[in-house]
Amino acid sequence: MKNKNNCTSKQQRSKILIIGDSHARGCGAELLNSLGKTLEVMGAVMPGSSLEHITRSARREVSQLHHDDGVVILGGANDINTNESKLVSNT
Repeated sequence: MKNKNNCTSKQQRSKILIIGDSHARGCGAELLNSLGKTLEVMGAVMPGSSLEHITRSARREVSQLHHDDGVVILGGANDINTNESKLVSNT
């Protein structure tokens, strides 16, 4: 007898989302190399983006994750570079 739930019986791997400015470049690949196939690693790199833009994008992506998934946000260097660090610390 075939299992009707065969496609749902496989356990999904937890996901790690890495999103950030240019400092996030290569982080997903490094994490994937370190963890092997135990996690699904996704990444979005937005060079030159402000932390506000990065977190706005992350909110959309996070809404599609499950409770056992994780998010790494790397950013803020561009805000400091443009003397907007006061805006970042107040958000």
